[in-house]
Amino acid sequence: MNSRRYVVSLAFAMATGGWAGHSFSIGATMPDQQPAIVEAPLQEPIVGVGYHPGNFIGPLAFDVIVRPSPHIAADIQAGYWSLENDVHALAVAPQVQWEFLPGWQTPYLGLGFRFEEAWSDGMKATSKGGFLVGGWQCRWRSGFGVLVGVGVLYRTSINLNSSTGGYYSSGGWSGTYEGGVRYFF
Repeated sequence: MNSRRYVVSLAFAMATGGWAGHSFSIGATMPDQQPAIVEAPLQEPIVGVGYHPGNFIGPLAFDVIVRPSPHIAADIQAGYWSLENDVHALAVAPQVQWEFLPGWQTPYLGLGFRFEEAWSDGMKATSKGGFLVGGWQCRWRSGFGVLVGVGVLYRTSINLNSSTGGYYSSGGWSGTYEGGVRYFF
């Protein structure tokens, strides 16, 4: 009887080992398959800040960019300038940009409004206008970007006369440019 138990136990152990060996051998003979790694598409950043002179808002100009959809961006520029005769000015230029291509590098067309206020010795003068620009922008996955564009600008005349200095701009139509270095979050 002990021999019978021994044979049954041995057969059971061999069968179990055979099944285990068989399942391992199937796994070993299967070609190596890498686990499926699905890369999520990179989502383009939607908020950015940058240095953005142009559109006659001054050499010390910065902007904030919000991209609510893949082809539309809202860009708000603000700039400051001053002259040696104690004339200072602050300008703001909100702009809506249409990006023609999806992705990180695309031509764009922008339509904007421009407001400038100059002051000296308690006196103030303002100028308003609008602009249409087109150009190219490149954004890298690191977050940095560059924008270069040209266009046309209309602004009203501005005439500031004070005891310490004066400033005059005839306004009207003129060419304009945009250039910017940006960082997107």
